[in-house]
Amino acid sequence: MLFRQYNLHVTVSPRDVHDYYRDHPDEFMQPETLELSMILLAPDRQDMDIAVRDIENILGRDVSRFGELARRYSSGPGGGGGGRIGTIERSRLRPEFAAALVDPAPGKWYGPVKTPDGTAFLLVEARHHAVETKFETAVPAIRAKLEAEMRKEVKRRYVEMLRREAVIRYFFPE
Repeated sequence: MLFRQYNLHVTVSPRDVHDYYRDHPDEFMQPETLELSMILLAPDRQDMDIAVRDIENILGRDVSRFGELARRYSSGPGGGGGGRIGTIERSRLRPEFAAALVDPAPGKWYGPVKTPDGTAFLLVEARHHAVETKFETAVPAIRAKLEAEMRKEVKRRYVEMLRREAVIRYFFPE
């Protein structure tokens, strides 16, 4: 019976799909992401000033040595692997990094950036700008979402009606 209710009362029109796409633009944006490498110097490091100057001097001459410097100096994630920390949404960067990476350019290094975890140098490996998912690509997902919401509502109303109109009789043997 529920299957029949779904088939009779759940229809998603092309207009419904289009209106949902128009009214929920944030759901169809792939956010800006950055591929980063990092050298993190521990805050309790004894030779902090020397290490910072050394890293700045070497990176100022040859940014391609970032991985080598990460293996030598970094105590942070990915240090042993050349400092590579992966891809992260720009909006999810910690505040200190977001302030340093105002207009990040691939192949450029930034730092030193002081954080509670230590002093960091960042290398932007790649920058991927935000991209809007095209309507045609989003249609199947929107249709499925709207159908699921409608089915849930149809089921709720149908069960409510059954409960309201139900007659329950108890028969006790004599």
